[in-house]
Amino acid sequence: MTQKKVELKIFGMTSNECEGLVSKGLKTRDGVKDAVIDFKLGLGTVEIDDTKVSPEDLIRLPVFTQSHYRAQIRKVE
Repeated sequence: MTQKKVELKIFGMTSNECEGLVSKGLKTRDGVKDAVIDFKLGLGTVEIDDTKVSPEDLIRLPVFTQSHYRAQIRKVE
């Protein structure tokens, strides 16, 4: 297991409820260990096991492709 931290720029969030929906949507993917979302900053920090999920996989999840939320990868550590 190789753990990485992915920082996402997230568009379309307007409330704490949005934070919860995006976090829940990210955590449905196997390999996502944690997701901390801040709607005020429009940022998300996601800890992943990169043997199971890639940073690019995150922005293709249904939470971003089947809703009005959109995401871009800002940084991978």
